[in-house]
Amino acid sequence: MPVRLPPRWLPRVPRFVAVVAFFHITCFGWLLFAVKGLIDVPILLHNLLVPFAGGIELPATLLLFAAPLVLMEWFEERTGTLSIVGSWPRPLRLACYASVVAIIVLCGAVDRHAFIYFQF
Repeated sequence: MPVRLPPRWLPRVPRFVAVVAFFHITCFGWLLFAVKGLIDVPILLHNLLVPFAGGIELPATLLLFAAPLVLMEWFEERTGTLSIVGSWPRPLRLACYASVVAIIVLCGAVDRHAFIYFQF
């Protein structure tokens, strides 16, 4: 009976699971730093875990913010370089940078509160 080797992707599964788990732990930590008080944490967690009641908000948000980042990561992984934008022609780079600035300005937080480090 021949010995069957595991698929090529199988050794990468534990690393992928570790990356996804660490990402979620980091995001939860950011959530703790973003709230005004710990009383707000359950409300924010509920809002994160309960899907939107219909509408286009979630798909539009994912398309606007997550899709470009996922595409950039995919291209960087395929090409083996961390500066994929740096290799683009100048007009395309300028359009990319202008888009990032526009998204930050248009979708940034409007109200402010003191960062948690300054509250002690």
